Amino acid sequence: MSMLCAPFYICKNFLLLFFSRVLVACYTRQRAILGSRYNRVEWSSISGLPAPADTCRRRIISLKMIPTVRKAMMEVCNLLGTRYTKHLRLHADPGQSFHNDLWNTMAEESLERKVSDSKVYSWDDFEDPSLNAAINHIIRCKIAARSTSLKKSAD
Repeated sequence: MSMLCAPFYICKNFLLLFFSRVLVACYTRQRAILGSRYNRVEWSSISGLPAPADTCRRRIISLKMIPTVRKAMMEVCNLLGTRYTKHLRLHADPGQSFHNDLWNTMAEESLERKVSDSKVYSWDDFEDPSLNAAINHIIRCKIAARSTSLKKSAD
């Protein structure tokens, strides 16, 4: 690769990683809102997609075909689902009740500490270290799967 192509190559890879991060964040946020009972995502209703809805749908399908990425993505969905339920619980009317068996006590205690530390609680803050690490894990799984498939095709 010549030196003239290197900045474009780096810029292209950065944009693809940024596209993947934003896409995974939008998708997992929507899945957390819908809950585990809904298997279908209405792509046209998702705001903040980095590309047209049909393109994003195909990209998520291709990502979910990789078993490690699918597992990591479901872990993020579960983490966001827990945080979203906590958000609903904090902002619910006192007359409403939630099932206590949905809660993992360790996750609840750590979120309560976070809520008490800051006045504003954002359940879908992807700058939060735990969510950021989970998204980074998805990207690393994607890169590892791609390099593995490239090695297999070279052999």
